[in-house]
Amino acid sequence: MLSLLACVILLFSGFNLSTLAMPKLKSDRSSYLFGFVAGLLGGAYNTNGPPIVIFASMREWSPAELRATLQGYFFVTGFMLLGAHAVGGLWNERVFTLYGLSLPVIATAILLGSRLHKKVSPQRFRKAIHVLLVLVAIMLFFKALTG
Repeated sequence: MLSLLACVILLFSGFNLSTLAMPKLKSDRSSYLFGFVAGLLGGAYNTNGPPIVIFASMREWSPAELRATLQGYFFVTGFMLLGAHAVGGLWNERVFTLYGLSLPVIATAILLGSRLHKKVSPQRFRKAIHVLLVLVAIMLFFKALTG
């Protein structure tokens, strides 16, 4: 399943990085399908983001709309995942240690992102999103192969 998801992401992002025109979604009618797939992937693999980013890209939202939508989505689903992991007994000392160690990187990323987003054109922003999706697809392939 992860390999299939990685292939879909690579095809989608490769298409967007090429000179071909990406199909556009004119309405939100298909949001339920993308949400359903995101829910399945999130529940099975904690990888719920790619379908949401693909949907948002096909809706051609502005960078501000895309950021706001993704922040809202990941805020809610993040808390739901935290609760599910707590109920499942996945919280332990190592998790909290790693979380604490990641806080400086998170704070730096937030500061850099808030300064850089004003300086990046919408075209470069979309290109960066698709380059990052290619990296996510490569990581998914590696995850599928190793375990």
